[in-house]
Amino acid sequence: PICCKDFFSRHVRDLMHILDLSSYDTEKVVLEVSRQIAPLSRTVKEIWEGAANTQTHLKTSLDVLDQKLHGGFPVGSITELVGPAGVGKTQFCLMLSVFTTLTAAQGGLSKGVIYIDTEKTFSPSRLIGIAQNRLPDIFSSADSLVNLASRVTVISCSSSSELLQKLENLEETIIEKDIGLIVLDSVASIVRREFDGRSIIKRQDVLARQAATLKYLAETFRLPVVITNQVTTKMTKATDQTESTNQTIAALGNTWAHCVNNRMVMEFHGTTGTSSTADSAPVPAATAISDKEQPTLLRQMSIAKSPMCEVASFLYRIDNGGLHWVRDVAAAAPNSGMGIQTSYNTSMQAFSKPPAASSLSTAPSPMSTPIRTAKEPNHLTTPLSTPQQPIPCVSNTYGSVPRAKRPLQEITNSGNIDAEKGVAAKKQAMESPVSTLSGQPSFSTPSAKVSSSQARRS
Repeated sequence: PICCKDFFSRHVRDLMHILDLSSYDTEKVVLEVSRQIAPLSRTVKEIWEGAANTQTHLKTSLDVLDQKLHGGFPVGSITELVGPAGVGKTQFCLMLSVFTTLTAAQGGLSKGVIYIDTEKTFSPSRLIGIAQNRLPDIFSSADSLVNLASRVTVISCSSSSELLQKLENLEETIIEKDIGLIVLDSVASIVRREFDGRSIIKRQDVLARQAATLKYLAETFRLPVVITNQVTTKMTKATDQTESTNQTIAALGNTWAHCVNNRMVMEFHGTTGTSSTADSAPVPAATAISDKEQPTLLRQMSIAKSPMCEVASFLYRIDNGGLHWVRDVAAAAPNSGMGIQTSYNTSMQAFSKPPAASSLSTAPSPMSTPIRTAKEPNHLTTPLSTPQQPIPCVSNTYGSVPRAKRPLQEITNSGNIDAEKGVAAKKQAMESPVSTLSGQPSFSTPSAKVSSSQARRS
């Protein structure tokens, strides 16, 4: 037997020999195989009806996030969690692994999990601890915990080639163990260790192949794929108006950013002594971290990229039960985190604060905005509280007053004056005496010659 790739790579005469058929029958076989493997076109109605009968999202138990994403992390797509070390990316992945094993009535997918660990940070005890503290009623017996542990398959990888090989061989495991979630923690640890700055092209090629394989698995088996990513520091050069700064951005560059469907940015926010949470299931008081004993370390999660919703952000905290959405945002401390900057997320708080009424009244009108030079900042995009810089002079011909601020009549009069000077110079040149030396007429004075050339230019 041969696979479809080998089948279509062979010549028709080779296929005739293998199939022992005529040329006409061989072509019919090729057409039939093409119809079977080619993706069929579907209408929106058929897609909508098919989605109504299947599970389309994996709930995260964070109500505000599930509401924004219309039900949770979508199946058939790649969701990326970006953030510094210790912000809770692995904790979130362990939470999602627990929820995937739950039944549909309990809010899960009733399926298994493939957890690909590249950083050697997977902790079985932490997975069991999250299940017991988050859902004590469901995971109260030893049998339920054994069932949870048996449905999570952990795969370790130490190189990018090994990771790609295992991703390409996951189809059989997905079918045998009824997998409903694939977690890759993390995608950046291996490639950043193997490839330096001089091997950027080879690194992007490896990442593209990994992303293509993960998208194929997500779309073919209708399951969500969750990937964690690290952060890096980017130096910005100083300009005439700004100083050089260090920005914390997502690792692996813009090429990788286009490979994922959803991006969640996680960062530190600050500490506060009082905060209330809202979860789908309460956390026992005996195991929860008390706010009175120690300050609560707040973190912020932002939806930086998603085709399903707009940019949004919310606060959360981590305890023995995993991540919890912080309801009382007003009690949170000011942002003291790293401020991760991405091409899709520059300032999440700027979108949530409406402009003040006084600021709207002082905004300059676009029709009255004076002409700007190339080095001058755009007054329509700079903060309104910033004083506008004086417009530099366009030319020294008109003195120290900028041409953009001069009255139109003055500019017109200056042009008329120049024209009148030219006419007078031409008249003076024509009336000046000439000499007939060598039979060639010429102007007798240098001043008259200059006036003549100026008259010709006029």
